[in-house]
Amino acid sequence: MTGKKLGKVQSAVLAALRSHGYWSMGCGWHWGGWRNTERVMESLVRAGVATITIVTCSDLRERKTYRPVP
Repeated sequence: MTGKKLGKVQSAVLAALRSHGYWSMGCGWHWGGWRNTERVMESLVRAGVATITIVTCSDLRERKTYRPVP
């Protein structure tokens, strides 16, 4: 953690991310819509509590995948 205090939504989404292990657009769960979830995930990356990797899916499209920082 970088010392930034997380808000209630960020904390809840981070808990869900830790529980599920990862999140990517269309993976089955979201928090108030896919775009809103992505926005919150980006804020978690900026806070230093999540990372982004680019994964190539079976349909050959690249997808951002977010994972919690251990």
